[in-house]
This record gives sequence, structure tokens and C-alpha cells, in this order.
Amino acid sequence: MNIINCNIISKYCLQCLKIRCCTRFEITFNQVFFIHRSALLSKVYKSKLSQGKVTSYEWKKETTEYGQYTCPIHKTILLIGDRWTLFILREFLYGVKQQRFNQLFRSLKPISSRTLALKLKKLESNGLLSRTVIPGKTLEVQYAITEKGKSLKKALDKMGLWYKENNPSTG
Repeated sequence: MNIINCNIISKYCLQCLKIRCCTRFEITFNQVFFIHRSALLSKVYKSKLSQGKVTSYEWKKETTEYGQYTCPIHKTILLIGDRWTLFILREFLYGVKQQRFNQLFRSLKPISSRTLALKLKKLESNGLLSRTVIPGKTLEVQYAITEKGKSLKKALDKMGLWYKENNPSTG
């Protein structure tokens, strides 16, 4: 049901703070407010996005020279900025350069095997890791970091250095 277009509110129930809409669908006041607010913000965001005035890291009135989809920082974050990708890359850059799936799975213990498989596939498709199938009785796959993946080491070193400089007590 489309609640945003529902303009007729037939009955207020003050005891439970619910609103009964003309579509006979009960929702709380906060849900109505959130839906209308989201629709309004969505319209504003889409209009600014189409004009190229909004970037992924800035929700302000100032503009930048990059649009959301051409910003190199935005693209880098999409490539390596999700939850487990940097941890996987860290294992290859600062640990063993070639690892099998189970070795990675054990070293990144709270990760699920499905999530690890998806992240490895994403890194392989973007050229940061290479995948080699080892022939034998059982299927064994070994992953290694590529030159493109090794080029991220300087950026990760700078991130670590930034953290140490700005958080000296926890360093």
C-alpha cells in the first residue's frame, strides 16, 4: 500500500498513538512522519544529484568538482571500503602472500565462509587478488595478492600512521 499518497486521516487514537488511514492500514505517528520526511529528502537529494552538486562524502550546500559517480574517493570506498575487504587485504599485505581459503577463514575468525567467498570473488574480479586452483583429489584454491593489490600498501600504511598520530594513547 502506498502510504505517502494517503491524505485522508479518518481517526486519531490517542491512547496508542496510532493513526488509522483511509486505506484501513494502521501505522504509528513516527512511521508517518518518517515516510513523508524521507520522500521530501529523497526529492531534494535526487534534484541536487542530477545537477552534480552532491557527493557521497558531503551533504552540504557547497559543491565540489567531482560528482558522486566520478569521485575517485567514492570509487575507492566502493571497491575496498566495506566491512571485511580491508581485513582480507591486510592478511595478504602484512602476512602470508599466498593463502588458501581455509587459512584465511581461520585468520579472520568471526567472518562467515559465505561472506569470505563473496569478498574474495569481488577482489579477484577487480584484479586485487589472483585465484589459482591446485590440482589434486580435493578442490583446493589458493589466493595471492597481485601488483595492483600491493599498490594499496602505501595507502594502508598512511591510514595506520594517521591513526597512531591522532590517537597516541591507544596507539
